[in-house]
Amino acid sequence: VKVTSVRELAKLRDSPELQKVMQDIEKYSKVPRHSKDIVGPVESDAEYQLIVLANNMAVGIDDEITTVHRFVRDKYSKRFPELESLVVSPLEYVMTVRELGNDLDRAKNNEILQQFLTQATIMVVSVTASTTQGQLLSNDEKDAICEACDMAVELNNCKLKIFEYVESRMAFIAPNLSIIIGASTAAKLMGVAGGLTKLSKIPACNVLVL
Repeated sequence: VKVTSVRELAKLRDSPELQKVMQDIEKYSKVPRHSKDIVGPVESDAEYQLIVLANNMAVGIDDEITTVHRFVRDKYSKRFPELESLVVSPLEYVMTVRELGNDLDRAKNNEILQQFLTQATIMVVSVTASTTQGQLLSNDEKDAICEACDMAVELNNCKLKIFEYVESRMAFIAPNLSIIIGASTAAKLMGVAGGLTKLSKIPACNVLVL
């Protein structure tokens, strides 16, 4: 079955679940919290539950971006088949495709590409683009690819907001852990473990594996 829209494959961005998490993050971000505000077990705190859910959602977003990347890669290989071997990061590939479109000459002296690709990569992309045997995309193909690229960027923006929020709440949820290893690392550890209590039950020798 030929898939014409990325929305047939990737449904997370428009899902009520993600929208609810982002709305709750917006709401809770406006209210300062301190560890002394927690009454009873930390797991029963509504914001703690949001933090765990948001961390899990971030993992789902990564999976969804991979799905979108495959869709874009399959469609864009008609225009620039060599690109997938030159830009291997799914998000960077999608952002590169969004910037180039049908006009591969845009790879030359492109300030936007310089924001996320190294100068060496841009040079290789530019040289390869000038010799590719790829064919021009139709308007429908181009529109489908642009829609998918926009979705991937929006999903990544959601993930960045989730990480920023969770990190900002680490001093509230796990103050001691945050002091020892930093809020960013603490947030990632808690996310992988599935919560603060589950993290506390992992033997020290296994934490390195995370």
